[in-house]
Amino acid sequence: MTDLAVECQGEMLLLNSLGAVYRPHTRTVLIADLHLGKDAEFGRAGLPTPYGISVSNFQRLSILLETYEPDRLIVLGDFMHAIPKNADTWPTELSQWLDRYPRVTVAVVGGNHDHVSGRGKIDLRVQWLSEPYLAPPFAYAHQPIAHESLFVLSGHIHPTFVLATRHDRIRTPVFWFRSHMAVLPAFGTFTGGYNITRDVDDRIFLIGPQDIIEIPS
Repeated sequence: MTDLAVECQGEMLLLNSLGAVYRPHTRTVLIADLHLGKDAEFGRAGLPTPYGISVSNFQRLSILLETYEPDRLIVLGDFMHAIPKNADTWPTELSQWLDRYPRVTVAVVGGNHDHVSGRGKIDLRVQWLSEPYLAPPFAYAHQPIAHESLFVLSGHIHPTFVLATRHDRIRTPVFWFRSHMAVLPAFGTFTGGYNITRDVDDRIFLIGPQDIIEIPS
């Protein structure tokens, strides 16, 4: 795991190869689109899903907290994929994971999958924030919608980018920085992605297994 320092709005942000942003000024780790329980929902629909997805997500979150030792973890929407069912194991796994990091505040900017009726079914230590949550010079949001005065850090789109040669192509998650906002890649390991088209002034940061590389314009 590695990170890359990027200047934004007069602050230094660290883009992490796991798909997170660390904001040292406020000791905050930001991720987007965790989609806990998505594998269970697919399983109930009769679709095959890999085993151990939620465990993998919590392991990766632990790496972030143990690397940066933040005060806060903020999820930019879609913390869960659907309202938890009684048979779901991930709410219990979430509580066990929270037990390990009592010093860290975990908060979520509610996304379109974070149904209000489902929030009371998970650990009450998870705080819920209204969109947008203002943390100048940034606004934290799920939907990548412009703010009148603040730079928006958001999720929702699950941005990916295609690199191609004459004979081959690869599609990979990216951080997508625009003039007035940035969109984080989906942090969840079972989420899919949307191929973006860059404008001339956009900055695209490709995530590799152990590195982050800015794609030249």
